[in-house]
This record gives sequence, C-alpha cells and structure tokens, in this order.
Amino acid sequence: EGAKRVLYVTDAGQSQHFEMVFKAAELAGLKPEDVSLEHVPFGLVQGEDGKKFATRSGDTVKLRDLLDEAVRIAGEDMQSRLEDGQELSDEAKRVAEIVGIGA
Repeated sequence: EGAKRVLYVTDAGQSQHFEMVFKAAELAGLKPEDVSLEHVPFGLVQGEDGKKFATRSGDTVKLRDLLDEAVRIAGEDMQSRLEDGQELSDEAKRVAEIVGIGA
C-alpha cells in the first residue's frame, strides 16, 4: 500500500501473462493512475536437476539466495585461478559480485 512502482520479477516466459494482468487491473479500476506495474523478465531459472522451477509446487528459491549463490560460485571460480594461499583482492571480490549478478 502506498507504492508508486511495483515490480514483478519472473522468468521471461511470464511476460504475456503480466501484460494481460496489468491491463485487466487497469480496465477494472484496480490500479491507481499514479502507480506503475512493471514486469522485470529474466532468463529461465533451473534447479540443480536442470528442470525449470515450478512455483505452483512451491519448489522455488528466493532471488536474493539465487544471486548470493551466483556470486559465491563466481568468487570460487576466481579464487581457484590464484596461487595457493593467495586471497582475492577487494576489486576481484567486486568483479565476482558483478559477474555473479550478471549471470
């Protein structure tokens, strides 16, 4: 309540669904004129078994957890390229964050 911008972050396959939901909400007078409803699509998210996540079954991961995992994996990959005992610099850690989130 009171939000002026509402973002729905889901896979790109949901784009048409949200376009229709937003239009229906507008036509039904459920969306205030000063509120922006936006779909933020991203690529397909798959589980460790390689299958698409099924939100209806409750088998999902929070976006924050997904991003944290991607950053961790990027950092581990970068760390594996260093000589034994060498630590990632602050700049390298920042690069791992950018690469992980960009993945």
